[in-house]
Amino acid sequence: MIKATVFDLDDTLFDSTDLSTHARRAAVRAMIGLGLPVTFDEAYQVLTEVVQEYGSNYNNHFDQMLKRLGHYSKMYVSAGVIAYHDVKFSSIRPFPDVIPTFIELKRLEIKICVLTDGDALKQYEKILRLRIQDFLDDIIITEEVGIRKPNPKVFELALSRLSIEPNECFYIGDNYERDIVPCIELGIRTALIHRGGKYDKLGLEEEGTPPDYQLKNLKDLIPIIKELNSREE
Repeated sequence: MIKATVFDLDDTLFDSTDLSTHARRAAVRAMIGLGLPVTFDEAYQVLTEVVQEYGSNYNNHFDQMLKRLGHYSKMYVSAGVIAYHDVKFSSIRPFPDVIPTFIELKRLEIKICVLTDGDALKQYEKILRLRIQDFLDDIIITEEVGIRKPNPKVFELALSRLSIEPNECFYIGDNYERDIVPCIELGIRTALIHRGGKYDKLGLEEEGTPPDYQLKNLKDLIPIIKELNSREE
C-alpha cells in the first residue's frame, strides 16, 4: 500500500535547467551592459565552465567568472545577481502536471514530501515561489541534515520522518544515479520522470537495474498508485 510520495525538486517539479540557462544569460548581458569589457560569448563560456566545475548550487559563480576574465568587480557581481534573480524568480512556475497531481494525491490521502539537494535558503525560496508548500507534509533539504544524495541514509531519513516502510513509499526524480539507484537498493518504488533536463536519460539500456516506472507526465503516477493500492485492499 502506497502511503507517501517523495519528490525531487529541480527538473522534477519545475524546469530548473531551462530557467537557469535564461537567467545566467541575462546576468551576463547585464554585466556587459554595465561595462564589462568582454564579448557575451566569451563571458558565457567561462560562466558555463565555472558552473560545471563548482556545481549549479554554488553561491559565487559570477565572482569566479569575473576573476577568470580578469575583470573582478563587486559592481558587476551585483548586476549579475539582480538580473539572474529578476529572470529566474519572475518566471519560476511548476510544470503544468504538478498541481493537479498533488491535488489528487491529497484526495487519496497520500503524503507528499520534497527531498532535494542544495543550499537550504535557495531551495526553500524555490518551494515558496512555486507555491507548493501547502501541499507538502515534509521538506528535506540535504544541507540541513548533513547527508547528500545518493547516500541511502537521506532516503531512510525520509521514510523515518514519514513513518512508513520502503514498500509504502514512491520516489519520483529525474536523476537515475542520484535519485533512483539508492531507492532501488532500499526497496522504495521508483519512477524516473523525463523532463528533458540535464540529467535526463531516456533509454537506460546500458544502466543497471531500471526504475519501476518511467514517466513523461506526472499525472500518470495517479493510476499507477491506484492500481498498486487496489491489489492490497
